[in-house]
Amino acid sequence: MYRADTAPTPCEHHQPAQDVKENREHHENHENVPHPVAPEVRYAKTQCSLLTDEMKKIVRETFKQMEQESTKNGLNIFVRLFVEYPDYKEMWPQFRAIQDSALVSSDQLRQHAKIYMKGLHNVIGSLDDEAQLIKVLRKIADTHARHGVHQFHIHNMLPEVVAVLYLCLHQKSPEVNEAWTQLFNVIGNVIDKLARERKWSE
Repeated sequence: MYRADTAPTPCEHHQPAQDVKENREHHENHENVPHPVAPEVRYAKTQCSLLTDEMKKIVRETFKQMEQESTKNGLNIFVRLFVEYPDYKEMWPQFRAIQDSALVSSDQLRQHAKIYMKGLHNVIGSLDDEAQLIKVLRKIADTHARHGVHQFHIHNMLPEVVAVLYLCLHQKSPEVNEAWTQLFNVIGNVIDKLARERKWSE
């Protein structure tokens, strides 16, 4: 009499149990092989390791304060930057034809401030995901290369960013300064590496 629970399946006819076991083990071993990590991602991971968990927490919490009036604070950063470094205005073609007295209220600077703050938001949001951080910083590096922005320009923005942060926090803090300084070191170093690699590939 035919019994469903004893009838051989097609697989049992054609694939011995040992082969099934070996195929399963091969599949599992293949899944466990680590995917290669791109050199730039390894570099970003090394750089991000310089930021302690406490530093990351400080950066995230203080940036939330700055984002409450994101565009206003972004404008303030660039106004302070152009006062300190008037020649920086010439790096961006959209600013060159605007008189200094009209620049603060211009739509061009307002839009640029929005883009800058959005970039910072994306960077800070990617600090625990080095692959995503590379994607974010590569876009920034490509834009910087077109406008002749270098690593020292990035570092020269730090005092203005921290000064605006202090205005938002209503107090100064060595811990905030240390955390943001380390963040800008990471940003500057990774962007510089990506920019040099971009130049070599051209």
